[in-house]
Amino acid sequence: MARLECDFRIPVALSDDALDVGLTVEKVGRTSIQATYRLRRTEDAAEAAITRQVLVLMENGAPRPAGDVERTWLLQCGSDA
Repeated sequence: MARLECDFRIPVALSDDALDVGLTVEKVGRTSIQATYRLRRTEDAAEAAITRQVLVLMENGAPRPAGDVERTWLLQCGSDA
């Protein structure tokens, strides 16, 4: 995780609140992915978070480019429209 930004809108008690979580992949860059998460309790928006993950080589942790297959898959599966 390179960056995490979260807006807390209402209190949520994980012990008794059921949450719906939505994920949208907003952008796939050369070496990073930006995603938006939306947490809802019933009709109320509880939290919204934006993350940026960087793709890295497992051998040394250096950033690596996203391949065409990864990019297509992320953009297709990451939409909760």
